[in-house]
This record gives sequence, C-alpha cells and structure tokens, in this order.
Amino acid sequence: MKKTLPLLGALMLVSLLVCLNGCILQTRTITITVTDLICTGFEEEHDDENYTDATITFDDVVFEEMDEILADNDMTKDDVEQVSVIGVYHQVVTGPTPPPAPATGWTVSARLWVEVDGGEPTLIASYRDIVLTVPMVEPARITTNDAGLAVLNAALEDYLSEDNPGNYPTIVFHADRETGDISPSPTEESPLIMTWNGCLSIRADFTEEFDIYDMFPGN
Repeated sequence: MKKTLPLLGALMLVSLLVCLNGCILQTRTITITVTDLICTGFEEEHDDENYTDATITFDDVVFEEMDEILADNDMTKDDVEQVSVIGVYHQVVTGPTPPPAPATGWTVSARLWVEVDGGEPTLIASYRDIVLTVPMVEPARITTNDAGLAVLNAALEDYLSEDNPGNYPTIVFHADRETGDISPSPTEESPLIMTWNGCLSIRADFTEEFDIYDMFPGN
C-alpha cells in the first residue's frame, strides 16, 4: 500500500517548487504497530467448596475486532506483516459479593485454558492468591504460558491466511478453579458471585510505503 503523508502537504508543495530545479521522488517504508485490548465476559457463581468451571466461546469476537482495527486504520489483512498476543488480562466487572466474616476479600486462584476448533486444551494463563474486594477500574495482567500463546497465535495466523470472510477459527476459553482456589470457601449463605472479563492484548505490525519528495538528493 502506498500513501502520501497528509501532514506533509505544505512541505510537499514547497518541495514541488524546488523540484523545478531537480529532485527525486523517494519511497520510504516504515513499520506501524497497532495494539488493542479485546475482552469477553465470564460469569461465576459459587455456593459450595466444590467449584464448577466457567467456559466462554470467543467465536468471532477476536476476529471481528481485528477486522475493525484494520478498517479503522484503512488497511486489509494483506497489509499485516505479523499479528500476535502480547498479554492476557483479567478484570472484575461486577461484584464480588462480600465474603463470610472475618475475611475482608476473596482470595482466588485460577488457570485459563484455550482450545481452537476443538483441539486439545492448552494452558494460556494463570494467577494465584489474588485478593478481590471490589470491581477493578483497569484490567490487570496475569502470567502467561508460552504453549497457550502459541496456540492462539496460530489461530491468528489462520485468520490472516483465510480468504473467506467470516470463516474464522473458533476459540474457547475455560476458567478452571479447584477446591481450595477460593478462600474462604463459598457457602449457600455467602456465595461468591461476580462477572469478569478475560482480555487479550493483540499487536499487529503493518508495513507502509510513503512517497516523499527529496529536496536535497545526494545528501
């Protein structure tokens, strides 16, 4: 893709006048990096020490967001040099409900697994002993696993190579908690109820070519 930098409009006009005495049009290539946070929601309600897993299917969310990022930057998938997940985040949106006294907050641990198109679940992120008291203003980064990131990055590469619009890989996440991962233990009288976002920080690199007049060729 070739563009002429709009911010150089006045300079281009001057350079065109100077070019009457001789100059050349040069093509400069630069790399543009765009990052964005793509989130989807989990709901959890535990009223017993035996917890159930939370499952969420991203379906087309990640890829529709990628389409919007490309459109917002006047680009297509052909312009993308590389795309990757650079971080995983979590954010409590509503809740949590108050824990049993004398606790001042819930202490939680969890593992986040990812599978693509029904493949083998792979650990992508985990966190331990996070104290939750109120909704979080900003998402917090959690520890990631290279194998899980590789699975997700492969899905993003499939998205880039897919010529059929809307035919996206299906990404499913499982939030896995085991007995002891929530303290104090939830009860029917004091259940742990909250909604939270699982977020992916995605980086896309684009190569752009700009035509710029060189007013001083040879320097």
